[in-house]
Amino acid sequence: MTSLILSAQICMAQSPDIGEEWYKKGLKYSDTKNYREAINAFTITIKLNPKYAKAYNNRGAAYNNLGNYDQAILDCNKAIELNPKNAKFYYNRGAANYNLFKFEQAISDFDKSIALNPEDANTYLGRGLAFDRLSKYNLAIANMTRAARLGNQQAKNYLKMHGIIVLPDEGKLSYDRNYFTKKK
Repeated sequence: MTSLILSAQICMAQSPDIGEEWYKKGLKYSDTKNYREAINAFTITIKLNPKYAKAYNNRGAAYNNLGNYDQAILDCNKAIELNPKNAKFYYNRGAANYNLFKFEQAISDFDKSIALNPEDANTYLGRGLAFDRLSKYNLAIANMTRAARLGNQQAKNYLKMHGIIVLPDEGKLSYDRNYFTKKK
């Protein structure tokens, strides 16, 4: 890995676009679920450009996909430090916190993400799942409904599984209230 970084640094001196090339390689590796190689490519990108916030974020997402949630949070923290206005960075940190069963922290991150991008269905889904895990069902339903209306199929399935039908045009819900009072 160190010789690869040294080679990349030498190439960087010759071609300043090399950092972007490594970043794009990392994205391709992530797209094919080759997360270890993605992490290597994003690490090289970061070595070449330590202020590349998206590289930290995407490396954090790759760590999250491999189950290394603490490292994912560290990378997302760095991305947020470099660019606190990117909703995706908070979403990815929220996902890692969710995977660590830190649901309140996950909700806080999802709140920040939604404040920056209120049209991201996946963030409402994540926040809804976190509320569900905290047994805050009304909030879970509200978030799942918003995610479903934004087109998220997983949220639609969640609502359907719980006997909830979303009527998109009227903005009404129909559901079995007894489901949420039954002991699980």
